[in-house]
Amino acid sequence: MNLVPKTILTELDEKIDKLIALHTFVSKDSADFISALREIDKVGIEQAPQATRLRAVLLAIAGENSLALKALRDLHLPEFVASCEIGLMANMGLCLEAQPLYAKYSGPNTGNFTKDFELGLSCGAIRQVASFLQNAKKMSLTNLESIPMDIIENAEKMLNEFEISDVQIGQLMDVVGSVLQDEKMFYIGTCPEIEVIDLPGVLRTTLLTYSLPTSSDRAVDLYLDFIDRLGQMSLNIPSGLQINFSGAGAR
Repeated sequence: MNLVPKTILTELDEKIDKLIALHTFVSKDSADFISALREIDKVGIEQAPQATRLRAVLLAIAGENSLALKALRDLHLPEFVASCEIGLMANMGLCLEAQPLYAKYSGPNTGNFTKDFELGLSCGAIRQVASFLQNAKKMSLTNLESIPMDIIENAEKMLNEFEISDVQIGQLMDVVGSVLQDEKMFYIGTCPEIEVIDLPGVLRTTLLTYSLPTSSDRAVDLYLDFIDRLGQMSLNIPSGLQINFSGAGAR
C-alpha cells in the first residue's frame, strides 16, 4: 500500500496526462480544462516553474499555441523548459524552430540525451540524434540500452546516402503539424515510428509513420491533405524518405 500523499502537482500531472491521452484538442469551456487551470493557479510560488510547464501543456492541448509557448518563455529558464518546449513545438508544426533547441539543450553533455532523444526524432533532427549517439558512446554514457541505436544509426546512414538533411525533414514535419492542428488532433506517441527499408533494387527508404487517433479512411484523407499542402508550398518528399499516416481508431 502506498501511503505517500499525492501533491497538487502530482494530481495535476495525472489529470493532464488523461487529457493528453485523448490526442485531440480540449475545449477551453470544458469542466476538465477549467478545473485543471484553477488547480494550477493554486500552486505555491516555490513550485511556480513546474506549474507553468503544466499550464503550457494544458494551453497547448486546447490549441492556444502562442499562449503556451509564451508561458514557458516568460519563465526565462530555457534549460528547465527546453524539453517541454520542444515536445509542444513538434506537435504544433514548429519542428524547424524546435531543432536548434534540441541541439542546444539535449546533447550527451547536458545529461538529457537518453531522456530527450525521442524529442529530437519528433522534430526531425534524426541526423543530430545520431551524432549525439556517437558522442554518447565515446563518453561511455549509461542507459544507452533504452535507445533504439540500430534504427537511428541505419536511418542516419540512409539519410546521408540520399543527402537528406534534418532541415528538409523538419520542413515536411511542419506541414504534417499544420494538417493535424487544423484537424484539432495530435499524433500518438512522442515521435513518429521510424523504419529503415533497405531492399536493393526494390525499395530503399526511411519511413516515418504517424499514428493518428482516427479511422484508417480518415487517415488517408489527411495524408492527401498533407500531399496537397506540399504541392501548394512547392515542397517535395525527397527520394529516400517516405511519410505515412496510419489510423489507430478514434479515441
